[in-house]
Amino acid sequence: MRLDGVEHWDHFQDETIYWLDLSDMPEPIQQAARRIDGKAYNDRCFGICVVHDLATNEYAVVTESGTSPEVDRNIFYVDNDGDKHWFQADLPDTLVKEMFSCCEDVHAGKLLPQGYQALFSVLFDNETGFVSGENQAAKSPFSTWQLRIDHGHPEYYTPHYHTDRESAEQDLNGRVAEYKRYHTIREKNGEFAYLYPYSKAEAGRRGELDRWEESFRANVSCAREIEAAIRGYSSGDGILQPGTARNILEQWGFKRTNFVLANTLQQLGPIKDRLSEANRNWQRGAYIPQDGTNRYFAVDTALICMDQFISQVRDAYKQLELLGPEHCESGSYEKLDYEGRVLVLAPDTLKESYWNQRSQLWLAHDGFGCTPGAIGRSIRCTCLGDGEETRWNRTDFIGVLKEECLPQWAAEALSKLTEGKEQSHTQGGMTMQ
Repeated sequence: MRLDGVEHWDHFQDETIYWLDLSDMPEPIQQAARRIDGKAYNDRCFGICVVHDLATNEYAVVTESGTSPEVDRNIFYVDNDGDKHWFQADLPDTLVKEMFSCCEDVHAGKLLPQGYQALFSVLFDNETGFVSGENQAAKSPFSTWQLRIDHGHPEYYTPHYHTDRESAEQDLNGRVAEYKRYHTIREKNGEFAYLYPYSKAEAGRRGELDRWEESFRANVSCAREIEAAIRGYSSGDGILQPGTARNILEQWGFKRTNFVLANTLQQLGPIKDRLSEANRNWQRGAYIPQDGTNRYFAVDTALICMDQFISQVRDAYKQLELLGPEHCESGSYEKLDYEGRVLVLAPDTLKESYWNQRSQLWLAHDGFGCTPGAIGRSIRCTCLGDGEETRWNRTDFIGVLKEECLPQWAAEALSKLTEGKEQSHTQGGMTMQ
């Protein structure tokens, strides 16, 4: 028996039912099907059904009870009238594993109907969108589909088929543009989708499984699009075109891209030693929750291309000229009092649209969080970039900025702030007298 792919699937509140195509059936089953359909017999009309329990995340083959209680029929044949006829067959363990893996790929958004692998996708605020796919074994190797997210599950319909990648990309862009013309809608790219930082178990305890699921699916999509970008912009000898990573960063942002790449490095295990030393150590300290699903958003590509892609991401990050630990006094968090000092806000605390030095530099005024080791964490402070006053926690800052790293614009802003504070104190004293 051979698995030919997932024909379609049906989502319900607690489970998903997958209908898979089979071929090369045992001869006795084929003979029985011939007796049913006669000359209309088609050896491509066999299938099997798999159920995915969403609560336990377990997969099982669906069976129909036969005439004997001891026999559960697990294979069906669809006759010329569309009716299903069930048979019993011994399923090899390798086939069962392949079926379950195929269903897992669908659940993770990696696999589209008819065996197409997902390439690029565009999702709108109303949970609809479009996606392109590739299946070199199909008569039309490329396709585009309309997409709808139903309770966290992707559903695909209205396929368009193409013989080459370029026409599929043009069709995808055209479908997106047409949809936006006739609907008051926008793509989910004003701000990058939220990256959920906790494990699935912790999300369950917090009552935030929906947020975890949404972030997980975004991680999977990001990984698939990195793979597609590398396939589309690398030469036969493994040379990656400049700007390949920039396209992904514009779609997914640094936070998620870095998260997916850090997960990939962890999933690679010992073979990551084939990467350059700088790249394999780049995200060594990154925390990636291990949920048993991490392999779904690991990037699967040649290591030579992975090495170049990571280098491009790192170079793009450097171009932002953000301030980091190297610009701060050593041991700031553990030893230094923050009151009256210029502090560097950690980039991950900010939305990426605010990733710049002007949003990072803050003057600390007061608060329990100014003192190292204090029980309180809050610090009242003013942004040197725009004058906003708010409170951050001590843990939100990287540390105290080194004096030699203070930009000229920040020095001028700091002078105005401290001058205004001194005048305020003087005026206050005069009033009291």
